[in-house]
Amino acid sequence: MTPTPAQAANAAAEPAARRAAASTKFLAFSVDDTAYGMPVLRVREIIGLLDITPVPQVARHVRGVVNLRGKVIPVVDLRVTFGRPASGDRERSCIVVVDVRTSRGPSLMGLIVDAVSEVIALGPADVESPPEVGRSDEQGYLLGIARGRSGVRMLLDIDRLLGVDALPAAPPAHPAADAASDDPGTS
Repeated sequence: MTPTPAQAANAAAEPAARRAAASTKFLAFSVDDTAYGMPVLRVREIIGLLDITPVPQVARHVRGVVNLRGKVIPVVDLRVTFGRPASGDRERSCIVVVDVRTSRGPSLMGLIVDAVSEVIALGPADVESPPEVGRSDEQGYLLGIARGRSGVRMLLDIDRLLGVDALPAAPPAHPAADAASDDPGTS
């Protein structure tokens, strides 16, 4: 059945957050006592903390890489990503392995979270658009805010939060080294 022009206009005006959450399931987790959710269809698996190998000269929130059954994947500390101080891992800390769409194509990435609690089903009436007050372009990673019995939960757009283009570039190793590399007489 073809929608009428009025129905099409109403559908176009519907907030993106409500469309994104239309009868969608989210993985509920916490970081620093703040409740979050991400679309469960983006979650590949949840694993305990593994030995993470640090990688030099990467962004501060990239903790390193892990070998997951022969595939090396980067691991991001969401606490640091959200501008909070890094702290030790907690008893229930784990790595959520997610599919991220990047400019280079799909990629696996691990996210360190403090705890995973459950899978929740949310309908359009459960989700509101993020507030405009105090919002910056950097918060474009929020799909919406879910209301529930246990309070509010921030719903994350994993691609906007973690896509390669969203991650800041690594700082230069040494300003002197960069200057030397610009000198054509050095090799």
